[in-house]
Amino acid sequence: MKKVLIVRLSSFGDIVQTMAVPKTIKASWPDAQVDWLVRSDFKELLEAHSYIDQVISFDRTQKLSGYFSLCFQLFKNKYTHVYDAHNNLRSRILGWVLLPRRLLFQTKFLRRSKERLNRILLFKYRINRFPKPFIAQDSFLKPLKKWGMHSFTPGPHFFVPKHIQAKVDLLLPNEEYICAVPSAAWPMKRWPISYWKDLLLLSNIKNWIFLGGKEDHFIDSLCASIPNKTIINFRGKTSLMESCAILGRAKMVIANDTGLLHVADQLSKTTIALIGPTAFGYPKSSTASVAEIQLYCKPCSKDGSDPCTHPMQQKCMKDIKPHKVLGMMRNLE
Repeated sequence: MKKVLIVRLSSFGDIVQTMAVPKTIKASWPDAQVDWLVRSDFKELLEAHSYIDQVISFDRTQKLSGYFSLCFQLFKNKYTHVYDAHNNLRSRILGWVLLPRRLLFQTKFLRRSKERLNRILLFKYRINRFPKPFIAQDSFLKPLKKWGMHSFTPGPHFFVPKHIQAKVDLLLPNEEYICAVPSAAWPMKRWPISYWKDLLLLSNIKNWIFLGGKEDHFIDSLCASIPNKTIINFRGKTSLMESCAILGRAKMVIANDTGLLHVADQLSKTTIALIGPTAFGYPKSSTASVAEIQLYCKPCSKDGSDPCTHPMQQKCMKDIKPHKVLGMMRNLE
């Protein structure tokens, strides 16, 4: 029997965009055992995945010796196939530990390239050799072609534990609602707050739910300033998995380029992605639509952390006008 180990240790968005891999493997090898090695603080994201047999985790605070011990345990598991979907120091350490199995027992090994040369060419010299648009989920699936897996299996690929969904259902309105994710890790990726206000005022949708972290205090004032709407503000009140469960019940999701956008994508939700300066945040699902503006300077950043280079700061987000998003919403209803 084939035994497959997927190695993607972090972070939230990248783990989510790798979630189509287990189902793709099972589609070709239905009887295969598929395990996943992940950091312990992200283990919950994978435990309910229908196509993963075992989630193996490690604590990033443990000493390096503890991680080496785990690697040697994985050596004893006799995996026939190993896919390093992370390609960092820790995943390479595991690759070195497994090297004797690769040489002596012909364990098949794949590693996803980070395409560093292409990144340098793009962000430093404006030479774009990436697919347009660059869909990160495809980049996680592409290496599987070496194992003879050429077809993409449609979603959903994200699975919410039943007990969390049941808990969240008690907090949700009985009516249909739109879920809004106005935050992002970096301010350059955020659609202007005034635009969110205009969108809510223009829309005839009554029920809205806003998601965000504890530090996203701007959501409070946004939710309080809109009359004649039923708005539930879950800013800082839900865990990561609970937020994912809320997305799963939404009629539609509107989100900046952030991890929850990719969750909505993997859940095959009707989604509008607000894409600004970044290169790698495009959704994959046919149920997702992209709102963006084409500019000579775009993309200018891998994750939105670089300063804006356009004379009009954040033009790529500011030119996505509320009426355009409203039109997309009406077309998707």
